[in-house]
Amino acid sequence: MKKYTLLTILILLILTLTACGGAADTTTEGVGADTSPDVTTTERGDTNETPDGNAFTEGSAEAMLQTLMSGLETGLEPLMTEKVNLRDKNTFQYHFFVPLTSAVTEGAFCQPMIGSVPFFVGILKVNTAEEAKDLAEDILDNVNYRKLVCAEFKKAHTRAVGNTVVLIMDIDPARADSVAARFDSLAAK
Repeated sequence: MKKYTLLTILILLILTLTACGGAADTTTEGVGADTSPDVTTTERGDTNETPDGNAFTEGSAEAMLQTLMSGLETGLEPLMTEKVNLRDKNTFQYHFFVPLTSAVTEGAFCQPMIGSVPFFVGILKVNTAEEAKDLAEDILDNVNYRKLVCAEFKKAHTRAVGNTVVLIMDIDPARADSVAARFDSLAAK
């Protein structure tokens, strides 16, 4: 009986890996020629304080995320939005690729509710602008484009604006650029 159970598990494992295109590639260089991930980071504003009078950047991480995504047609609806649980260090590191630190005061993220389409937008609030700049750089340095088992992100952006950090990852580089441009526009007002 144990032999058949082990054989069944092995067959299911093989089928799962085959259905997802084989074992996960742990490199961050993309697949094939001309598909290497594109990465950008931008620092905006004074490194010591949040831009004055900007209701967007002064809002909560969840409110910022809702405002950012409300004007975009991603084609991925419905998007699931969640607050970051600051007590769950493993999930934080899974989503943002760095260990959770005491500098992070709140966060929110969204991703497609259905399917395994590589799209992720996360916003974190930290204590100071300097911590935001450092965190954005750290996240970008540690991005794992193969975070999902069956698909790969192609482009990542990070931004540090005041005490806010945003991470944008997408399989569609044009859509990632669009979300980043909208964030920049809202943060500049």
